[in-house]
Amino acid sequence: MANGNDPDPWDAFGSDSEADDDNDNNNNNTVDRTDAEAVAVYLTQLFLKDNPQLALSDRSVDVRNSVNGDEAELLSRANVWSAALHRHGFRLGGATTADGPQHFDAIVLLGNANSSTNANNNSILDAQQHLVPGGCLVADHERIDATDPLQWNRNDQIHVFVSKASGVAYAAIHTWPCPIQTSNCPWLPSNHSLNQELRRVTDATVVLSTAERAAQTLTSHTVQKAVAAVQKYGYCLLPQLLDRATCREWGCAVLEDLHEAANILLERDQVDIYHPHQSKNDPTSYRELSMREDLRMDIRGGPSLRRKRGTKGNQPWTITATAELDSSNPQHFLRGNANILEIVRRVMNPKDESLASGNFGRYNFQGRGPDGSYQDLRVGIVGGIVSLPGAAEQALHSDTPHLFEHQSCLPAHYINVFTPGSAVHDKVGQTALIHGSHRLDFTAKYCNDQHINHAELWKHLVRPAMDLGDCLLFDCRILHMGLANRSVDVERPLLYTNMTMSWFHDPKNWDNEKPIFGEK
Repeated sequence: MANGNDPDPWDAFGSDSEADDDNDNNNNNTVDRTDAEAVAVYLTQLFLKDNPQLALSDRSVDVRNSVNGDEAELLSRANVWSAALHRHGFRLGGATTADGPQHFDAIVLLGNANSSTNANNNSILDAQQHLVPGGCLVADHERIDATDPLQWNRNDQIHVFVSKASGVAYAAIHTWPCPIQTSNCPWLPSNHSLNQELRRVTDATVVLSTAERAAQTLTSHTVQKAVAAVQKYGYCLLPQLLDRATCREWGCAVLEDLHEAANILLERDQVDIYHPHQSKNDPTSYRELSMREDLRMDIRGGPSLRRKRGTKGNQPWTITATAELDSSNPQHFLRGNANILEIVRRVMNPKDESLASGNFGRYNFQGRGPDGSYQDLRVGIVGGIVSLPGAAEQALHSDTPHLFEHQSCLPAHYINVFTPGSAVHDKVGQTALIHGSHRLDFTAKYCNDQHINHAELWKHLVRPAMDLGDCLLFDCRILHMGLANRSVDVERPLLYTNMTMSWFHDPKNWDNEKPIFGEK
């Protein structure tokens, strides 16, 4: 994302006197051509700075008129802007997903704030729906100033330039790459800053280009951004990394198995997981289902999930450095995604090349010697955490301890991967995290066995509102909690897989051999 210190792209187009000459000609096409070139230069600088590994032809840009007028004149104007962007190498046209609209890396909104308020609002809203998360909008300054600060990142608003030909002040703004769940946590203090929370989430979010989303392949530059976020903040968000329809299908499989398990438990054991306080017998944990709290449970087994996972997907999987991965294989959903695995491998295997060659003990572990390859990962099966209506907030917790306590933060040994199995809902809480709390120096400052300073912890709270296709990776040492489900009838499935170093085993809640479905 560009900042205010970037050079003014207008300077690339000659002196003020040259611009005045264009203005004297009173030729609208000349004015538009000059302005379009300046905006094209700005977008070129923006995208090459954001990811130099992506060619401008991989960046999708749209030009749209937002004012009424003569159709031929408006079309001519749009064509002038489109031609300028095309000359700079941008791709004109969006990427279409299976169940969504075309998306663009940037949209240029022609027209000005003199249009009606409704027309301005509609054009901004439409642009937002067609931008990738974190995408860029270029429009006149007054229109940008009218945007919703909870939807658009007003902190990094950029004044691109003031046109010396048309007098229009062009500005650029970005959508927040991941919104937050503002309707949850009503107990937060009144001075809690939503803007600062959005900035924290943005710091840990990695924006994917339309090209990366379409190919479902991240550049190494994007992967390294995600690695750096996990290492620094304890988590990272990757909006729209996964196919939305596939996530929805897996979410439905989780709920199908939950419903069947609930019927079996009620009839066989007189356990009512939907009404735990009225249940004849207390819910417990089973081979396929683990109770987290009342109305919140973790389900890993059942007929529907087993069918989705296939014959090779129903057991933990050790992934070696030479394993061939096929992200397109339905049985590899989430846990076999090559992009996710590359991020996790790099997080767990940081190395200094000048030292790695001396690790001769690796002849005894995996037998490959000090060849610099990744250590083996143990990847769990894909399961689902279901939050039923009425589920309360969890207490803050971390899923695994630090292995040693002589340094603030050794490399992660256990990472969870989450993705929603249903669309975002404003009354259905997701996962909240404490930004940066995977480090011992952080938790030693605010938490100990004598006292937890919640007032200070909430200043680091993040509540990302994840939609279908979004992905969250987090170091299991980070403080986090499931938020309340305040809906009347929405059952929320959250899909997950656990990834650990091959030598680490987490038996918690899964050593109970009592089955529900009687499957081996």
